[in-house]
Amino acid sequence: MSAGRFPLSAFLLYRSFDIKSISKNVKQIKVSFESRFVHVNKAVKFTLLYKCEVSVLNWP
Repeated sequence: MSAGRFPLSAFLLYRSFDIKSISKNVKQIKVSFESRFVHVNKAVKFTLLYKCEVSVLNWP
């Protein structure tokens, strides 16, 4: 009976570890994606701001 139960507990332990590692990887991917998005967002804002300033300076 205990021999039949051991593989199940080992399987459940493996599953929980597997799920934890998957969620950790997903979090890392999410963080890297968010930081990249923020960087792109800042670059876009800077470009728009620069364009606005240039257009104001070139005002007739």
